[in-house]
Amino acid sequence: MARYRSVAVYGATGRVGREINWDLSLRKAGIEGKDAQLELIRQASDAGVKRFIASEYGVHPETDLGRSEFFARWTAIASGFFDNMLPILISANVQTSTLTLKGSGKTKYPFTVRHDIGRVLAETFKEPERYKDVWLTVVNAWYTFDEIVQRIEDLSGKKWAVEKVKTDASTPILHLVEQKGGDIVPYASGPKSSLVDVEDFDVILRRYVDELAQWQKEVRLRFVCA
Repeated sequence: MARYRSVAVYGATGRVGREINWDLSLRKAGIEGKDAQLELIRQASDAGVKRFIASEYGVHPETDLGRSEFFARWTAIASGFFDNMLPILISANVQTSTLTLKGSGKTKYPFTVRHDIGRVLAETFKEPERYKDVWLTVVNAWYTFDEIVQRIEDLSGKKWAVEKVKTDASTPILHLVEQKGGDIVPYASGPKSSLVDVEDFDVILRRYVDELAQWQKEVRLRFVCA
């Protein structure tokens, strides 16, 4: 079984450098770091790094224009909305006990706990040949926003007022799915990972409700002090 013995992790301004003995390099950059990342891929390739982990969205080694020279072998991971986006997708005003969600609330969306992506990546490092040129899906749960609101009410033990706002170009993925239909990743692929047991997303929802309760206490305390 071929395993990667060493892993390098660096950010958007990092350089691979001349002295390299890494088996694998893990890139922590968003889509805004695309140009810098292409240069880092070239450096890594020239230095003999065996695998480069990109963090872009929508990257695929094969397109209508042909196959990318940067990807001799590849493994791609599809994920849903990250857990830290929950307060953005469903924002809360604890003073008025109001939840504001984007869109109709009826569309099923995938949600992914970020550390589970790392755990799946780690599994692929153990057997790189097994996961060569394949797509993997990491989805912890599928929810409509209406279902999340209901779960928040169940966990908090109270009713919340709900406001729905239309999606627009400021939330392109939501807007596209709400307007055109379809899913970010195929619904049949979740909620599961074929490599590891992923975290129960209800843990994330409980944590969010606990945070809302804490914010509400702080608001009341400020009101009393004032």
